[in-house]
Amino acid sequence: MDTSTGAAYAFADSVLHNLVQGETVLLDLVNERYFGLDAVGTAIVTRLTQQPFEDALRDLALDYEVDAAVLRHDVHQLLASLVEAGLLKRLDA
Repeated sequence: MDTSTGAAYAFADSVLHNLVQGETVLLDLVNERYFGLDAVGTAIVTRLTQQPFEDALRDLALDYEVDAAVLRHDVHQLLASLVEAGLLKRLDA
């Protein structure tokens, strides 16, 4: 993890992001495509770009009534999609 922020993930350098009415709009400047995250996706990405992974999961579990295994699975799926699309990058230790 990035020891300066403790964040697990960061937006890719080529991605602009903005919060609009509780949702996040992402613009990939490389391929000129935009993406949107609903309020839950925004909460997940916000936590993971500000906190270590396990801390983010713990806090998300407090915010949403969801089984821990379901939460972990859903977060991994969202992250895989965003990383594959080049929108997020994992910060390594």
